[in-house]
Amino acid sequence: MILKGTYILRGLRTALAIATVAGLSSCGMINEDLPECNQGARLRFVYDYNMEYANAFPSQVDCLTLLIYDTNGNFVASRTASAPEISAEDYRMTIDLPAGEYTFVAYGGMDCPESSFHFTEGGTKADIPDRLENLEVQMNASSITAPIGTPLHKLFYGRLSLIIDEDALDYTDGTVKMMRDTNEVRVILQQINGDPVEDKAFAYTVEADNTLFNYRNDIIPVGTTAFHPYDRGELNMGLNQYGTETIAAFAQFGLSRFMDDDNVTLTIKTVDEGRTVMSIPLIRYLLAFRNEYKDEIEPQEYLDRENTWNMIFFLDSDYRWVKVSIIINDHPVRINNIEF
Repeated sequence: MILKGTYILRGLRTALAIATVAGLSSCGMINEDLPECNQGARLRFVYDYNMEYANAFPSQVDCLTLLIYDTNGNFVASRTASAPEISAEDYRMTIDLPAGEYTFVAYGGMDCPESSFHFTEGGTKADIPDRLENLEVQMNASSITAPIGTPLHKLFYGRLSLIIDEDALDYTDGTVKMMRDTNEVRVILQQINGDPVEDKAFAYTVEADNTLFNYRNDIIPVGTTAFHPYDRGELNMGLNQYGTETIAAFAQFGLSRFMDDDNVTLTIKTVDEGRTVMSIPLIRYLLAFRNEYKDEIEPQEYLDRENTWNMIFFLDSDYRWVKVSIIINDHPVRINNIEF
């Protein structure tokens, strides 16, 4: 069981054993004649791996889980924290640890009641593996539903290696850099002539293999999953050239991390005929907007920094795909400028 605000030492790790592992430094020894020594790690958490390059950790991460492994990959301790504590700009997590080299693995969103992911060791978010190489995080089965999907609670990941010197007289400072592993994708269907598009006329799916992560945050292939929109309906897009309101259909997906070499397919079909309106390699289209940044950002970094995607597909009167517009942060991308 994980205790909030405290850390757990597994096995028979008594204070004396810890002192031995620490090399019997003065900070680790049990000696009533010595003053208490503040030894361990003092961690800051930063989420600036976004397109704004600004730290959004206090505003976007609502709960935090930290796992600590020793130099041999053995589980040592865990800590959890939540808002409003972690919402403070000056938030630091302080952990008492003996001297040694540690790997800290942090997850934002895992310990929240509405979490969409869990540790695979025992099938719940509280079951933490004893070995670092066995640490895996998987999307909850309840987050993969049909025909109506489920919004994903934001998941963040970070990892830090840190050495605590045996001669340290104060906590060793470190910064855990976080990244976001969840995406929001909105698909909009609009007729090019301005006629209304009925939401119920279409079925949408995204097929991807991105539900399981290892401790390095890499995707472990487990087979393709079909994701369905968690929200859908019709939008008033404003007046068209004929002075009438343009009604478009939309579908909103919550999806896991995108990898630039993965095969993720967006498929839209008509409900009455089952005719495929489009079936496209989604990641290739999402990377289209990177053209503006291609000299600055590699494809994978771009997919990791961006997490909100809007795509408008224009249809003719027979609901056949004519062209697409990708809008990211209010910037449109013309389809004829896409370089695949």
